[in-house]
Amino acid sequence: MVLPKEKLAEHLTNIINENYLSSDRKKTQTIYKAVMDKHNMPLDIAKGIMTLAKPLEEYSDFELFCITNAIAESSEEDFGDLLNKYYTENEIKRYSQDKYHEEVENPYVINNVIKIRDGQYFTKITASELRILDNASMINYNENTQRVMKRVRNGNEQFFKISINKKAVKEIKKLMSMNAYFPDPITLNIPQDDPECYTEFDESEGKLSIYNINHFDILDGYHRFVAMRELIEENPDFDYVMELRISEWVENQAQQFIFQQDQKTKMKATDSKSFNQFSLANRIVERLNTGMYSISGKIGRNEKALIMFNDMSDVIEKVFTHGVDPSDKDGRQMLANLPKTIGNYFDALLDDDAYATRKFKYKELFVIIYIIRCGISRDVFVEKVNAVLNQLNDIRIIASAKPNKKTLEELERIIRS
Repeated sequence: MVLPKEKLAEHLTNIINENYLSSDRKKTQTIYKAVMDKHNMPLDIAKGIMTLAKPLEEYSDFELFCITNAIAESSEEDFGDLLNKYYTENEIKRYSQDKYHEEVENPYVINNVIKIRDGQYFTKITASELRILDNASMINYNENTQRVMKRVRNGNEQFFKISINKKAVKEIKKLMSMNAYFPDPITLNIPQDDPECYTEFDESEGKLSIYNINHFDILDGYHRFVAMRELIEENPDFDYVMELRISEWVENQAQQFIFQQDQKTKMKATDSKSFNQFSLANRIVERLNTGMYSISGKIGRNEKALIMFNDMSDVIEKVFTHGVDPSDKDGRQMLANLPKTIGNYFDALLDDDAYATRKFKYKELFVIIYIIRCGISRDVFVEKVNAVLNQLNDIRIIASAKPNKKTLEELERIIRS
């Protein structure tokens, strides 16, 4: 594309918001007919785009091309030369001739399947296989069996907008691109409201045959699915294997499954983050704990530890490594130098009898690490820690992903006074 897809998505969102969402149905029906006639685009896909049911950047370049072309040709408004602004000459030539052609054979056969119990099967699926299902409009996000959806109205029609955690998708993409994302089951449910749809399972061959299926409802794993779809668009050769659960549940069973998934015991955010092996802060803490420093061996995850691993990692993340990519030059330099810097300061601190066996609270760690960041001389470091910790009750240290600016300014002023 000439400009990033996100730019086109933003432009189209504005056009649809201002010219179509509040219009009568005739206006959007023209678009639906145009993309069906020219590209065989399924009505569900076209409706999803024209009602902004999900962020437009999640659609493929081709899908956005179809709508962009239809809007440019059918609208009386002058939106400028949309196609040439966003698409290359070769893309325009290719997409103008392209049609939706992905089809799923009947029966849809899945091999290497294990039957867990009646109506529940396990197998594996690749990103490209999921993409084929998606292109055939076989992946459905059912508003009755999902956690959070928003209502969207277009004239007299009502749709549901899918809520996407973009940060989660970005993190999943990052791990997948590093081949570091552990396969995690995606659940596709065969809706039970169609009497013509049925399954046959050959246990000896591990083959599940699904007859006359119209679509699957994706009950769990939508963010993983979106991440894989985006990675395929960025790199057509990308593929990833995930575990796949196939279920045959009626709607209330599907809802119970969603409830059960949501009741899983969850760790606190800081505890969970401390297990991320690709976190720069965690890697720094690991080096501190295994190096040749006074602090080494004193960082742990139980009540015997002088310093809690998750607290130390979270503080280093907030003070030093927030937003730093561990794979770039700055990240590599931090990993090489920061453990030594922090370790040397703690050598001085733990040499003092008052701190040698002290269990450090989160706020105390925050102050200590921030003093190190301020570059206070090691000769006066312990004295400075004593002075600032004595004023700790007067300092509002907020344990958030982005500490309050005024709080940090106040803390730095006290440190440097």
